[in-house]
Amino acid sequence: MNATQIQTEIRNGDLTVEDLILISSLCNHLKSKAQVEFTAALKIGDTVVFNNNVNPRYLKGVEALVTKLNPQSIRVQVTDPKAGRFQGNIRSHRSLVDLVSEKQTA
Repeated sequence: MNATQIQTEIRNGDLTVEDLILISSLCNHLKSKAQVEFTAALKIGDTVVFNNNVNPRYLKGVEALVTKLNPQSIRVQVTDPKAGRFQGNIRSHRSLVDLVSEKQTA
């Protein structure tokens, strides 16, 4: 079932409250799973870019180098002048960045 089918069934009244709770729970689980997989793939030295979720918005698209990994956050080194006061070594939530390239190992 895709999002359009779910939307149609909601409009038609074909889904029960229990169905909607199950769908919501499944969506949250898949989102968490994707975040865990991304986190597991992230390594010190990787290049990341701030994504659409970042605030302030001018950080969107700014690249940074991963310097430290924590359970919920990462530390990144930002050198792009567009980052304004956020240049340097800053802490960010993992959901605010996307992987651009992995560190090359010899």
